[in-house]
Amino acid sequence: MFRISALALAFLPLPALAQAPVCNTDGTQAEMSQCAGDDYAAADAALNTAYDGAMERLRAVDAGLEEPLRGGEDALRAAQRAWITYRDKGCAAEAWINAGGSIQPMVEAQCRTRLTEDRTRELDEIARPM
Repeated sequence: MFRISALALAFLPLPALAQAPVCNTDGTQAEMSQCAGDDYAAADAALNTAYDGAMERLRAVDAGLEEPLRGGEDALRAAQRAWITYRDKGCAAEAWINAGGSIQPMVEAQCRTRLTEDRTRELDEIARPM
């Protein structure tokens, strides 16, 4: 029976996916695409936080209004859903010029990051008390 000690395992190379990607122009296209995806994930997390803050603010505004005047929360929810559709379709179109190329996922992720960061600033403005 063949046995490998734990010490011997420590010297085996890690699979490429387990290693940190090179997040600059010196990396492979796969690494740069992974970095762009990681950037988008971080931007999306910040967006969700900003959205929660904006919703909290609009709930507070709605609570101070008579029933027929309420609707800020519903308006923001509808706007956000429409914005997500716009972002996703717009970025797919922007990346389409690279259709079939290895750069296409990176271009789409970079677009999503850019638009998501812009939307986060907009939501932060809504959340900011006057």
